[in-house]
Amino acid sequence: MEGEHTYFTGCNRFIPTCVGNSHANNLHHRRTHLKRFVYFSSAAIYGDTLHTPIDENHPTQPLSPYGVSKLAGEQYALMYHRAFGLPVAVLRPFNIYSPRQDPSNPYSGVITKFIERAKAGQSPVIFGDGEQTRDFISVHDIVDLVELLVEKDAAIGRVFNAGTGTQTTVNRLAEIVQNVFDSDLPVEYQDARTGDIRHSVADISAAQTLGFVPQVSLEEGLGRVCGGVKITILICFKPFVPGDFGLLKNSF
Repeated sequence: MEGEHTYFTGCNRFIPTCVGNSHANNLHHRRTHLKRFVYFSSAAIYGDTLHTPIDENHPTQPLSPYGVSKLAGEQYALMYHRAFGLPVAVLRPFNIYSPRQDPSNPYSGVITKFIERAKAGQSPVIFGDGEQTRDFISVHDIVDLVELLVEKDAAIGRVFNAGTGTQTTVNRLAEIVQNVFDSDLPVEYQDARTGDIRHSVADISAAQTLGFVPQVSLEEGLGRVCGGVKITILICFKPFVPGDFGLLKNSF
C-alpha cells in the first residue's frame, strides 16, 4: 500500500497487509517510504479502572473480546516499530461521538442512543443509577490529535490516550441531550449491566506534550450532533493523501 501515512482501525491480521510482507527487506523499504502508521486502539483495553484519571501506564485488563483484539493490535504494531523501525503511533480513544454514528451499531455508544430516543419522543434509558462517568470526546478533537501524531516525530513508538480529561456522569449526559431537544420526559432507569465500568476519564498529559488541547465542549459537540451537521472522518484503512486534513476540517 503506497502513501506517506496509514491509519488503521481494524483487527490485527491486517497489519502485515498494511506494511507489506513481514520479510525484513520489504519492511525496510516500507520504513523509508512511510512517514507514520497510526493504529487506532481503544480505552477498552484498560478494563476495570484501578485509578483515575487513567494514564497510558494503567494496567491493561480488557473485559471483552473487542478490548483483547485492540490490545493485540497494539502489540503487533509496536512490535513492528521495535523490530523493524516502522514509525508507529498508537491512539487509545475513550468515548468518541460523531454526527455520522450509526445508532444500530453496538459500538455507537450511549450518546447516539440517547439522541435517537429523544428524536422518537422517548425517555432516555440509563442502566444503573446514572452516576457512572465517562470521558466523551468529539471526533473533531480526535482528528486534531491524529494530525499531531502524524506531524510530530515525538509520537513515534508511543501510545496516547485520546480524551478530554473531563468526566461526565451519564445522568448529566442525558440532561444535556434532553435540553437540546427541549424534552422533559423522565429518565427510565434499568438494572446495571454486568461488566460496566463505573468511572472512566483519560489522563491526556502525554497528548498535551504534542500540543493537543481539546477544543469542543460536550454541550457544543452535542449541539452539532443533534443538529445533524455532517462531517467526514478520516479513520479508515487507507493511505494518507496530502491535503486530507485540510479538506476534513473544512467539512465540519
